Amino acid sequence: MALIQIFLQIVEAAFAGCTSLTRLSGGWSALLPAFSCVCEGLTSLNLCWATVQGTGLIQFIRKCKNLQRLWVNDLIGEAGLSFAASTCSKLQELRVVLASNYGYVGPAVSVKERGLVAVSAQCPRLESVLYLCRRMTNKDLIAVARNCPNLTCFRFGLPEPNPDYITGKPFDDGFRAIVESCRGLRRLSIAGRLTDAGLRSIGEHADSVEVLSLAFTGDSDIGLHYILKGCKSLKRLQITDCPFGGRALLANAARLETLRYLCMSNCKVTMLECQLLGDTMPRLTVEVRKNTPLKLIPPNSLVRSLYVYRTLAGPRSDTPESIQIASI
Repeated sequence: MALIQIFLQIVEAAFAGCTSLTRLSGGWSALLPAFSCVCEGLTSLNLCWATVQGTGLIQFIRKCKNLQRLWVNDLIGEAGLSFAASTCSKLQELRVVLASNYGYVGPAVSVKERGLVAVSAQCPRLESVLYLCRRMTNKDLIAVARNCPNLTCFRFGLPEPNPDYITGKPFDDGFRAIVESCRGLRRLSIAGRLTDAGLRSIGEHADSVEVLSLAFTGDSDIGLHYILKGCKSLKRLQITDCPFGGRALLANAARLETLRYLCMSNCKVTMLECQLLGDTMPRLTVEVRKNTPLKLIPPNSLVRSLYVYRTLAGPRSDTPESIQIASI
């Protein structure tokens, strides 16, 4: 008998009596069959680090009929997600991440739009989704919005700023449907092509969103203006790789005081705009990540990243060398 088979038997015997086990997490792909004895009682399964795929993963998930939380990587594929949707009707939370982010370097087996639609259609209790995939369409986002009006968290990301792969249009219609249908949405993350019009819809309808993350979105400062003027419950705002400058920040400086924090990276905010914001709103601390002393930085140079937060005690004194407080 092969050594791995002996080891599997030992592990299976050790867990055979763990009938009260409800959560399982790990990256041991070869050992997965040994845990089949506890599948029926599992409510939470985290296989983000596992490289198992295809039939092996499907055979394991088919035994987990009581899952409420499923975290996997994109090696599960479209077929695996569709099978999970038909098996795990009690699912409340789904996370699908990129296996490459967890060190996987084998053949690509990615999820696309159909897996998410299948889960949304067959899991009526679904409330939280993190879905990183290779492509998406507005039509499928609209279907998810229609199927899951009770979503409180929706985090979606593409590895590149691609639009709808069929029509070539930005995802304005899809995310308009999400924020209009999911009125209890508290967390929203978007890494995909949206225009200022799409951001306007979010500002107008995402009244319950407290945490908003944007990447590859918008056309100009107008888009950020829509977000800051709308989104009445917003507390945390993270922006990456968007064409937003400091004009929208300065025009909505008073609104920034109501946020827990604003974090911007690789945008179009200049050092002068950061300094003006810090001087205009003394209760706001504007931290800039730069390797050069502020006095030597040209006013019109773009900052790599900035972190804005409200403080009653004044700027902190323990900033590392790479972080500097912006003021004129």
